[in-house]
Amino acid sequence: MEMIPALLSYSILTLPIVFAFFTPVIVAYIVIIFDLFWFFRVVSISTYLILGYFKVHKTAAIDWLSLCKKSSQLTTSLKQINNKLRFLEKEYDFNPKQKGPFHLGVKKEPFEKYRLLLDQKKELLKLKKLGRDVPSWRSIYHLVIIPTYNEKLHVLIPSLEALAKTKYPKDRIIFVLATEERALSRAKQNIHALKKRFGNKFGKFMATIHPKDLPGENKVKSANTTYAVRYAEKFLVQKKIKPEQVIVSAMDCDTRVHPQYFACLTFKYLATKKRECHTYQPSIMLFNRIWDVPAVNRLAAIGSSFWLMIESLRPERMRIFSSHAIGLKALQDVGYWDKTIIPDDSRIYWQVFFHYKGKVGLVPLHIPVYLDAVLAENYFKTIKEQYLQLRRWSWGVIDIPFVLKNNLLDNKIPLWRKVLQTYRIFESFLTWATMPLFLSIVSWAPLVASHNFSKTIMGYNYPLIGNIVLSCAMIGLVVSIIISLLLLPPQPKNYPFWKRFIFIPQWAIFPIFTILFSSLPALDSQTRLLLGKYLEKKGFRVTIKEKKVMR
Repeated sequence: MEMIPALLSYSILTLPIVFAFFTPVIVAYIVIIFDLFWFFRVVSISTYLILGYFKVHKTAAIDWLSLCKKSSQLTTSLKQINNKLRFLEKEYDFNPKQKGPFHLGVKKEPFEKYRLLLDQKKELLKLKKLGRDVPSWRSIYHLVIIPTYNEKLHVLIPSLEALAKTKYPKDRIIFVLATEERALSRAKQNIHALKKRFGNKFGKFMATIHPKDLPGENKVKSANTTYAVRYAEKFLVQKKIKPEQVIVSAMDCDTRVHPQYFACLTFKYLATKKRECHTYQPSIMLFNRIWDVPAVNRLAAIGSSFWLMIESLRPERMRIFSSHAIGLKALQDVGYWDKTIIPDDSRIYWQVFFHYKGKVGLVPLHIPVYLDAVLAENYFKTIKEQYLQLRRWSWGVIDIPFVLKNNLLDNKIPLWRKVLQTYRIFESFLTWATMPLFLSIVSWAPLVASHNFSKTIMGYNYPLIGNIVLSCAMIGLVVSIIISLLLLPPQPKNYPFWKRFIFIPQWAIFPIFTILFSSLPALDSQTRLLLGKYLEKKGFRVTIKEKKVMR
């Protein structure tokens, strides 16, 4: 099973070239169909990207803590909101179907208030639909795990500061700094410094030192995270806090949460049926230090953030990535994270999916959390680190054998659902590895392999058709440029004004970037899986996170 992804990817890339020597016309038709598929895919992705931007913006504007408090008096809160809505509708002639203040005389401020009230009502009605199956928001605890290996304080302090500044009762936040014995000196320094600075900022501050070389473990982040959760469970038992009351947020150490992260997560948790069995995914934004990194790394950070935003609007396709949340009960039921693999985030999704027979899923939060863009001590090391990070992300391809095996063993999940999930995971990793190379190199095969083909009517029109389709697909690039400028964090005060404009011409290298930093890392991972050269043999490789602008 481990051979399948690489064999399929290499077949997609090589067979058209081989057949172009014998049947160039058929290959040309296949390429045109592929180009059209790419065009419609770009249109779809661009649409989702625009919708995703507005969804994140709207979610961040909601006062989620206020909604949590209103959930305690649901009927009264809905009545008050309805009264306010009726007043605004009468005063300004608003209506629920109105999408924007486009009518003459409509004031922007009251209209935004009106739309915000509608959003609040919509969210509260989700709770009402569940009836009595909604616990008090004050009964929910957040167990936050930040695993760290050899990271310096300049990486960890901003993450803890963001946690401490969240608009949520701190007595309901239990924090665990999960360190490694393999970096014992750094672990002790970090624990001492962070406990002194943040020890009283949460309901409970704990620190663990994960022993090295435990049986049944590899040198991976999930082993450390699991150890920290098991340690924290002892505290929860002492305080008589049930697993159903606890949401575990497993954060990368450079994660800076939005001020409303916990409030949003709590409300979405309460509003979800079988809440304790689901997983929850915030919107990952790799925008920390985005002003300091080279163009290649900016494109990687922006492109990855965009794709995750797009997938959040298609939760049936979405998989856990990086920082995420999961009910403690679900975590216990599936035996915690796999302590032997690197992509523990996507794997925990599949563990939950198969354990509960496909009856639960991933709940997108649409609230942003911010992670670091790659930055090393000099330009070439930064580029290298970017490639290695993307290769590690594409190593999620090892989920394919896991999914295939469990699909064969399981007889309770409907066949159509298993087939659909299998198609989606294959489609994701195969397009990741082959799409840029196919469009830029393989598509030329009919013209290069056969001189007679160019003399035919099809051969004459073939380049023209391809250019028209791919030129139309440039709409996706325009949308990406606009959204990237809208999502940029504030420009540092000591940076010249003109630096904002470098975010536009950088997209000129995007076609080359997709080959070198999309296709190649993905093919690298699939080839390693084919040959049995597992990344886990070397252990989890932590991406370098420098503080200063590279030299």
